[in-house]
Amino acid sequence: MTGGPLDRIVFGTARLAGGAYARPSRRLIETCLKAGITRFDTAPSYGMGAAEGLLGDVTAGVSGIEIATKLGSLRPSHPGLRGWAKLGFRLSGLRQETAGGGGPIRRYDGPLPGMDHSADACRRSFERSLELLRRDRIELLFLHEAEPDAVPSETVALIDQLRADGRIGCPGAAHPGPVNSLPAGWAAQIAPDVADFSRTSPGQAPLRFHSIRNVAKAAAQAVPGLVQRLTRVADQIGDGDPQGLAPLALLASLNPQAKLIYATTAQDRLEAFIQAWRSLDLGAIAKAGE
Repeated sequence: MTGGPLDRIVFGTARLAGGAYARPSRRLIETCLKAGITRFDTAPSYGMGAAEGLLGDVTAGVSGIEIATKLGSLRPSHPGLRGWAKLGFRLSGLRQETAGGGGPIRRYDGPLPGMDHSADACRRSFERSLELLRRDRIELLFLHEAEPDAVPSETVALIDQLRADGRIGCPGAAHPGPVNSLPAGWAAQIAPDVADFSRTSPGQAPLRFHSIRNVAKAAAQAVPGLVQRLTRVADQIGDGDPQGLAPLALLASLNPQAKLIYATTAQDRLEAFIQAWRSLDLGAIAKAGE
């Protein structure tokens, strides 16, 4: 079942893990499906290389779901290398302050070192993703930590061909953002900008937002009255907003076209989040944020 506020949520698999943690990781995905969360975000590097396989294990044969994966990031195959891949993914790359951010919102200057966006590497990565996810089509395929004008033209041509062949639904770019160059019909998956937490937001939201709570903390320093708005939203949610939903709820109410990525490895926290999110009235949340 889908509908209501839960159709705005995408479950992020970056924190999942295999090995001894595979069973609880699968249980998280199962909980999402049972509750009605049918959108999932993954990548070759997520879960230190295990996330796509875990997601495929649970969703094989399940219809009506939307899976997004990515091209360009590392896919560590040996358990001993996975920690290094994760560390490199987190630490590599130069970052710069967001204009006007005044806080810890940072953006990548370009593709991360150690990633491979060549057409040949992306073709192999895509085929391996299909195999691990146990699907013959990917609903969303993002360039990971890169924009179309920052990768070889052959890679963009490959993505366009995959779309023409019906093997992907929609291409896009996924990185901290903002996306500077995006072809028509491509989607964006980025961290929200400070304006997205205010009524000055342009209204043309990207497909998906990530890092919402972290950005909200920084945005509070740059957007006048944001702390007060978030407090009013938390009051509207009630019970002290134990799940910290106020930033997600406010962002969702101000950007009705956007989907929100939520990630956790705690089963009890996921269940509590689902219960709390289901009860939200985003119309009332929008008024509370005014």
